[in-house]
Amino acid sequence: MASVRIRLRRRKRRPSRLGRILRGFFLAGALLTTFAVFAAGAYWIASSTAQPPVPDLIGLDPETAGILLSSVDLRLSEGEARFDDQVPEGRIAAQEPAAGSPFRRGRAVRVFRSRGPTRSTVPRLEGETLVALHSFDAPYNGPPTAVHGGIIALVFDELLGCLGAMLGIG
Repeated sequence: MASVRIRLRRRKRRPSRLGRILRGFFLAGALLTTFAVFAAGAYWIASSTAQPPVPDLIGLDPETAGILLSSVDLRLSEGEARFDDQVPEGRIAAQEPAAGSPFRRGRAVRVFRSRGPTRSTVPRLEGETLVALHSFDAPYNGPPTAVHGGIIALVFDELLGCLGAMLGIG
């Protein structure tokens, strides 16, 4: 009896040419879509966290400063006026944060108007009276509309020292 041996080979089925082309398009599309999603996310993160530098507002009037700040998506907030020998009265004498520093969009930049030059005189004797004039700014505040008691003590100490020197006592 003759034996017959049959070998069954499984033949790998190759995809058709059209199948290979479609698979290539699918992979390319998936890669492009993934890249586009990551690029869009990176752009969104970068644009939402961008911090414009604060413009220099010193010397401007508050109305102009407000317009300038709104152009870079920042707001104007006014603090208490200060004496400043360099900046005319009514103009911006100081700002927080400083010009050029990065700042988050939509936040407020605090500005301080100038009250003009510090008003003070050198103490002088008029007869038996010692005359001196000085205007105190916000850092010297005590109770409402008054100067802090420690500052008053400092001024009296200085005035009495000047008086003693003028009269040749001290």
